[in-house]
Amino acid sequence: MKNSLKKKFIRITIASFSVMVIVVCLVAYTIVYSSMANQEKEVMKSLVSMVVGDYDETYPGEYGIKLNEDGTFNVYKGKSDISRTHDKMDEIKEDFDYDMSIFCKNIRVITSFDDENGEPLIGTKAATKVDVDVVEGGESCFYNNVKIGSKTYFAYYEPIILEDGTIYGMVGICCPAAPVQQSAFHVIIPLTFICIIMALFFCWVSIRFSNDILNRANALGKFMRSVADGNFLTPVDAVLNADDELGEITKDAKRMQRNIQVLVEIDTLTKLNNRRYGNNRLKLMIKKSQESNRSFCVCIGDIDFFKKVNDTYGHDAGDEVLKAVSKVLKEKMKGKGFVARWGGEEFLIVFEMMDLDDAVKSLNDILNQIRKLKVECNGNVITMTMSFGVIQGEPEFSGDELLKKADDNLYYAKSHGRNQVYSGRE
Repeated sequence: MKNSLKKKFIRITIASFSVMVIVVCLVAYTIVYSSMANQEKEVMKSLVSMVVGDYDETYPGEYGIKLNEDGTFNVYKGKSDISRTHDKMDEIKEDFDYDMSIFCKNIRVITSFDDENGEPLIGTKAATKVDVDVVEGGESCFYNNVKIGSKTYFAYYEPIILEDGTIYGMVGICCPAAPVQQSAFHVIIPLTFICIIMALFFCWVSIRFSNDILNRANALGKFMRSVADGNFLTPVDAVLNADDELGEITKDAKRMQRNIQVLVEIDTLTKLNNRRYGNNRLKLMIKKSQESNRSFCVCIGDIDFFKKVNDTYGHDAGDEVLKAVSKVLKEKMKGKGFVARWGGEEFLIVFEMMDLDDAVKSLNDILNQIRKLKVECNGNVITMTMSFGVIQGEPEFSGDELLKKADDNLYYAKSHGRNQVYSGRE
């Protein structure tokens, strides 16, 4: 029948679950994107504070500007001409791929931005809204849709306020929005796929068990929305725990919930992978070694006398030491394996496709670099050393067994003078 209730119910069911898939994915994308944008904001805010502090320390005095007869201008900080002094900006661009600018009012006077021809974008204006909010309003502001040229950027601006209360201009930092949008999109791809499969399955079940299925689908929808809102520990409603097809779908949703949670595998302080990631990656390494006889080495490193740093200089100093050490480990381990923050001041380091002798050489190179570090915090200069316990990975051992052996070697290194790499060989 053209207008049969069965056809209407099928159409309504298909339409309803299609909308659910779209809404859940859109909400999930919005949440993930917003979270990533907030992380970018905090990073930008820290970098701006660092650069402003560096300028204030290096060039005491207030900002000023001098217009030359040929139409060019010179920017001053105190008595120093800083028109072409942007090493710190270039360093941030190289390390983080962020561009920074200093504005006089809303005119860009110092910048690491280049136009399409590779020329600095000096003399260009900030967006009108930025001018109104920051220069006229005197407020620090973050934007996720600033247009510079043909590209959209995340941008954070902080006003430069002179001693008499007038606003000289502002400091701005930008990064392209496209990579964050793409990352957020990739995060929800598994969610989209699972939602589509679930919607199709629900349509089929709904035709056969309309009343029961509609009630249970509503409960599952609440669970999905909770997960989309970031509530990864939300329990599954009791009505969904039946031993049937929908029960299996609920298990898939629960696995999806766990998988999304696993996506967050970065340690927020050091920007290294966290312990969960390290455990999973080590298991994968053992499996590959079993399948293809790949050599690998497992190491646990520990910052020497880290508690003393915290007790003497404060936890802020301890955090700076952790970040400095993590940066060295991350740079030195490129192309060699991976490093993860294992907990506190401990780090898991795994060398891929490398024997023990080469791993020890690499670790000594890392140790020499760490010995040269000088971390400045609150007027104090802090130096440090590390101890490393390393072993040759054996595929017949489990991850826990390998970690225990590496930890034993670390204990030996720390109990026999610290500041060394110990592999168990005399």
